[in-house]
Amino acid sequence: MRYTLSLLLIVGLTILAQSHATSKEVKNLIRGGGDFEDPQELLLNWTYEVHGGFVAIATIDKKDSLTGKSCVLLDIQQLNKDTQEWWRLQFKQINQVVENGKKYTLSFWAKVEEPRPIHTWIGMEVDPWAGLGGEKEWNVVDLDWNEYFITFTANQAFNNTRLTVIGGYAKANV
Repeated sequence: MRYTLSLLLIVGLTILAQSHATSKEVKNLIRGGGDFEDPQELLLNWTYEVHGGFVAIATIDKKDSLTGKSCVLLDIQQLNKDTQEWWRLQFKQINQVVENGKKYTLSFWAKVEEPRPIHTWIGMEVDPWAGLGGEKEWNVVDLDWNEYFITFTANQAFNNTRLTVIGGYAKANV
């Protein structure tokens, strides 16, 4: 049985840190810019973790992007319906640095073949795996590109932060 999540994702995945100097200045903290126009960006800056009976592939898709150039296709081929460990499918970038009390915005563009939940989590890349304030779940229902974002204040400083898009929620054919 094959499950496909064509989560055509992240033409413009950004995590922005608001400058203390002026509220208008922002810096994109995503390595590689997050637009996936260069296929090497996927290899150099991102990891797709698959555990516990899940099978998925992350590739560059040049056919169905928001900008007409390229995007990331997360092709979920098999879900382990026997586990409740929805976090076992993770598209992530690590080694981000967040500062306690600083405001950040995570934004991304996504579309799906069928409605399904998508979860984002910003937290520690190491045990105790604590969240740092930027967690949200979206019910992505659109066959067309839409932007999703969350603005949060980091609840502590951390220098090995994981920015994660989690796709293991879907329990039905996608």
